[in-house]
Amino acid sequence: MMSETKSLVAPKASFDRRSVVKGAAWSVPVIAAAIAAPAAAASTHTYSAALIAGSGFPTVVGTPQMSGTGLQGFAVSTTGATFTGAVSVVINVQPDAATAATGVGLAVTASALARTAQSAPYNFAYSRTGAGNAASNAVLKYTVTVTVTVVESATKSTVLPAMAFVATLQPITTLSLVTGNGAPVIGGKPESLGTGPLGFDVTTTGSAVVGPISVAIDVKPDVTGTEGITLQVAATAQARTGQVAPYNFTYTRSGGGAITNVNGVKYTVTVTVSGAGVASASKVFDVILKKK
Repeated sequence: MMSETKSLVAPKASFDRRSVVKGAAWSVPVIAAAIAAPAAAASTHTYSAALIAGSGFPTVVGTPQMSGTGLQGFAVSTTGATFTGAVSVVINVQPDAATAATGVGLAVTASALARTAQSAPYNFAYSRTGAGNAASNAVLKYTVTVTVTVVESATKSTVLPAMAFVATLQPITTLSLVTGNGAPVIGGKPESLGTGPLGFDVTTTGSAVVGPISVAIDVKPDVTGTEGITLQVAATAQARTGQVAPYNFTYTRSGGGAITNVNGVKYTVTVTVSGAGVASASKVFDVILKKK
C-alpha cells in the first residue's frame, strides 16, 4: 500500500508544552529506539520505530543558506513475517525562544524508501523557512517530534510512541582570497620579490559577522628546499562591514640565504578561521619568492 507523509511547519512564536525526548545530533552513530507498541490481540504483528543517524551533516535548502545538524531518518519495523501496513507520518517542529525571535523557521519532511521484508525506512529532508536571519555566531535550535501510525485495515491501526530529536541551523561562513593590482611587498633582507594574495574576506550568510574570529596561518616550504629562507605570513583585521570581515596579509622573509632557482622558492600557505564568531573555514594558496 502507498505510504502517506505529512509535515507541519513550526510556528515562529508558539511553543510545544508537551514533553519530548531530545535525541543526539547527526554525528552520533546510534539513536535510541522508540518502545515497541503492540497491535491488537488478534494481530500477528508488533510494530516499533527507531531514529537513524547519518555519517555527515544534512543538506538544508532555502535562502539565505544555512548549514544544519539533524538525523538522517527513521525506520518502522515489524515482528511479523512481512511488513504489510500503510504508514502515516506526522512531523512537528518547534523552535526554542531565541530561535523563534529570529523569524527563521525549519520544515522537516519524510520520504519513504524501498521496504524490506520487515522494515519500512524513511529519509528526512530539511528546509529553512521564513524571511528572518541570524548573526554569524547564532545556533538556532528546533525540537523535531515524529509520530508514526501503522494502518493495517480500515478498523485497525497502531500509533507508535513519539520520537524526538533536536535539529540546528547556523549561518554559513566562507573564506575568499583577495587579489590586488600588484605583487605584495616582502619585508626582510636580502630583498625579494613575491607573488600572493593581498588578504582575505570572511563572509557569512547571516545578517552580520559578529563575535571574535581566530586566524591560524601555516606556511610550508616546497619539498625542493628553501635555500635557507623562511617566509612568515601574518593577517591584520580591517573594519568589518555587515556580512564581511576583511583581513590584510603581511609577508616577511627571514634567513640570509640567496634565491638561486630561476623559478623562485615556493611556499604553501593555509589560512583557517574559527571561533565564537563564525563556523570554521579555510583556504590554501601558494606564495613564490624570487630574487629581486
